[in-house]
Amino acid sequence: MSIKGNNTLGRYYSLVSLVILLILTNLVYASYFIRDAYPSHNMISNLIMAAAPLNNLGLPYKDYWDIYPPGIYIFLSPFEYLFNGQTIVFKIFHILFSVLMGLMVLKSLNRIFHTRFTPVVLFFLLYLLLSNYFYCILFHNAFLALLLSVGGFYLLAFSKKTWLNFLFSSILFAFSASMKETFLFTIFLPFLYLASRYLFRERKSLKAFSKNLSAVVIGILLVLLGNYLYLHLLGVQNNYNEVTAYKSQLVGGNSLLQLFNNLNPFAFSDFSSRFKEFSSSFFLHSHGFIYYMYLLAFLVFLIPITSINQNGKRKYSFGKWNHERGLAVTVFGFFILHYEGFQLLNKMQPNYTLQMVPALVLATALLYKISKNKLQTILNERFANHTYYSKIKNGAFAFIILCFVWVLYPRFSHFSFIQTMSLSEYINGFSIKKPEVIIPEKVKQVMANDSRIFHIYGWGTPYFYYFSNAKPFSRFFIIHPNILGEVQLKELVEQFKNELPKVMVYNQTGADMNVPEFENNTIQFEKLLSKCYEFHPAIIYNGYNCSGYYLLKSDDYFKSHPEEFIASKYR
Repeated sequence: MSIKGNNTLGRYYSLVSLVILLILTNLVYASYFIRDAYPSHNMISNLIMAAAPLNNLGLPYKDYWDIYPPGIYIFLSPFEYLFNGQTIVFKIFHILFSVLMGLMVLKSLNRIFHTRFTPVVLFFLLYLLLSNYFYCILFHNAFLALLLSVGGFYLLAFSKKTWLNFLFSSILFAFSASMKETFLFTIFLPFLYLASRYLFRERKSLKAFSKNLSAVVIGILLVLLGNYLYLHLLGVQNNYNEVTAYKSQLVGGNSLLQLFNNLNPFAFSDFSSRFKEFSSSFFLHSHGFIYYMYLLAFLVFLIPITSINQNGKRKYSFGKWNHERGLAVTVFGFFILHYEGFQLLNKMQPNYTLQMVPALVLATALLYKISKNKLQTILNERFANHTYYSKIKNGAFAFIILCFVWVLYPRFSHFSFIQTMSLSEYINGFSIKKPEVIIPEKVKQVMANDSRIFHIYGWGTPYFYYFSNAKPFSRFFIIHPNILGEVQLKELVEQFKNELPKVMVYNQTGADMNVPEFENNTIQFEKLLSKCYEFHPAIIYNGYNCSGYYLLKSDDYFKSHPEEFIASKYR
């Protein structure tokens, strides 16, 4: 067999080995959700809205209120149509998607270092150390958006720079942003890449540049068109406009400058305090890493390179475009744009920090490579003939790694742990089926003419509606201040003033909110149940901490004494 054939076979076996290793590793981390009989409440609430039109149970935004963009429902609709929400499907796809994402990160590291050993070491030190983020919540929308975003990055950074790859890359970035807004900034990465090539005068053909730029714009427009058609065909465009209005209130309706200050680590409003923090204790603060990233990007790309021409005059040039510079643009841009999206939430919880993991690994790897190369150049100039040159060099490289670990560890380490399970638990975990909601006959009789039911409080609310295949009394099927503004609360109160639900489920467990304060400011639901409803004990489904249903006796007392139940501002 030829040498070329041996190399091809060797690469094939290496790839197969890595895939097997990734699958085994991800199976270990899958212990975080393998025992669960259903995905997370986030995913179930998304699945309810995606499945509602398919099951004739209403429409997203119109009959179900949530603040996610429509891309996540477009993504989940085929899963509901093909698999009908089977739990095992989500578990298998979650592992496969994580393996695919890990493979793209590994291949990216391989392209950065041009070796096989170093990427694997970095992968296990960083990616696997943090990969339990991928399993904190099963099939979370941030996880799915991240898969598309990493795919877009891989196409942009390592595929041939054809208009078709620019098109698909921009589609993946835009689609990920339409699933979760914190990925919105990555849409600008293809523009950043093309602008950088233009800045460094890599303009072999203006026609090719225009063609690639048009492909990026077309890719984004295709996703926007897909979202528009989804909303338009369902007739819920106006309802979704309410979501965008609500989210604009969360931002505060402030000026672009204020929005910039909210997102930018170099915010003008607190620049001095942040700079003091940075200069006094760089390695002890998590913001040090992003400052280092901005500083390096500034030094590499914005400061002109000074040279002396033959006439003795100083000439300024941005230098020439090459593969290394293009890689740095995509990697650092990918990290910075993800970080800006993360700043929208700025919460150190696994489901929020998830989107930073691949970008963090890639940026750290490239920073290490650049630092190592610069340091090696300095050492070669000053210590090449030194007796202990090799020890000095190895010690310096070890110091670089220690610095990176010192920066990253305090921010992420408290989420790094592994659960272990027996083989039988794994097997049983994949065979678990979704629960079935038990509705007693008396409750069914009450719901015969009106199948709607109102479930109050708790992140278990989406499970109830999804498993029972019932339509909620109010489109606000999830009651939580984080997703309800003043306009929505007023609508909810007005609906109760017009009619009371015939069946209610009341459970404060898992409410994750101040229930007495919420009821004092809206409707006294607990008092309403005691005055107007009759309780019927029942086990709704296994593992759910709720003891029964409330059936409406009469709404006369509520109609005659509304001041006892409704807050004064809504009367």
